[in-house]
Amino acid sequence: SRLASAVGGLVNLALDVILIAGFGWGTVGAATATVSGQVIAVALLVRALRINRGFNAAGKDSKNAIEETEPLLPSPVAWLRSLRPARMLPLIRFAAPFMSFQMMQVLLMSFETRMGSAFGALSLAAHQITYSIWRPLICLGDPIMQAALSLVPTHLARGGASGRAGARRLAQAILVVAAGLGLSTGVLGFALGKALPTLFTADLAVAKEAAGLALPMMLSVMGLSIWHCNQGLMLATGRAKLLAVLYAWNVFYFVSGSTFVLTRGLQLYHSWYVFATMHIIFSLIISVVLRLPGGVFSKVQRQQPEAPAAAAAA
Repeated sequence: SRLASAVGGLVNLALDVILIAGFGWGTVGAATATVSGQVIAVALLVRALRINRGFNAAGKDSKNAIEETEPLLPSPVAWLRSLRPARMLPLIRFAAPFMSFQMMQVLLMSFETRMGSAFGALSLAAHQITYSIWRPLICLGDPIMQAALSLVPTHLARGGASGRAGARRLAQAILVVAAGLGLSTGVLGFALGKALPTLFTADLAVAKEAAGLALPMMLSVMGLSIWHCNQGLMLATGRAKLLAVLYAWNVFYFVSGSTFVLTRGLQLYHSWYVFATMHIIFSLIISVVLRLPGGVFSKVQRQQPEAPAAAAAA
C-alpha cells in the first residue's frame, strides 16, 4: 500500500507539472493528474492482491509459505463471485457508520465552500487564504488520532480491570498531548493568520479581511486538536455508530448557524466563528460521552477481593 501511494503521488505530481505548467490545462489538468494517480495506485493494489504480496501470516521472508498461499484476488471472475450478498452485507453493515461519517464530512465541506462564496469575490479570496493556512495546521492533529486508534485497543484487548485502566491512562496521556498541540498550533495559526495574507495576495483589502479571520481560525485549530483525539478514542473503543450519529449534530449546527449569518446580513468573520464553535462544541460533546459508562475515560470499578471461605464461615 505504501508503494502504491508513493507511485500514485509521484504520477499525480508529474502530471500536474506537465498538464498545468506545460500544456496550460489549469483545473482540468489538475483533475486529470489526480485521477490518473489514483488509477495507478489502485492498479498496483490490485496487483498486490493477485499475488498475495504483503498478506502472508508467516512473514514476508518466508517464500515457501507465499508460494503455497492462494492469492486473495486470483482473477476478476473470482472477485466478482465474491461479491455475493451473503458476503457483502456484513461488510456493508460494518462499514455503514464510516461511510455516513465520511458523507457528512463531504457535506460539511460543501457548506463551508458555499459560505465562503456567499459574501462576494473579495471575501471568498480572504476565505481561501485563511483556509490555506488553517488546513496544514489541523493535519498536525492526525497523528494524535492515529495514536489513539493504534495504541488504546492493545490495552483493551487484555481484558479485565487492568486492561481498561491501562487504556484509560494511555487515553489521558494522549489527551494531554492533544491539548498541548492544540494550544501551540492555535497560537501559531493566529500568528500566521496575521502575518501571511500579504504573501498570498497583493490586494490589501483581501489581505486585511483574511488577517481579521485569525482569531476564529485559532479557536478552530485548538478545538480540532481535541476533536481528533476524541474521534480516535471513539473509534478505538468500537463506538463508530455513536460517533456517526453525533456527527449529524455538526451538520445541523453549521447549517443552522450559517443560515442565521446569511439571514441577518452578517459577514464572513461571523461565519468563521460558527465554524470554530462547531469544532469546540463537538469536542466537548464527545469528551462527555467518553466519560459516560462504557467510555474510555469512565472510572474503572475495582473488584473487591472475595473473603476467604474460613472467614465467611466464621
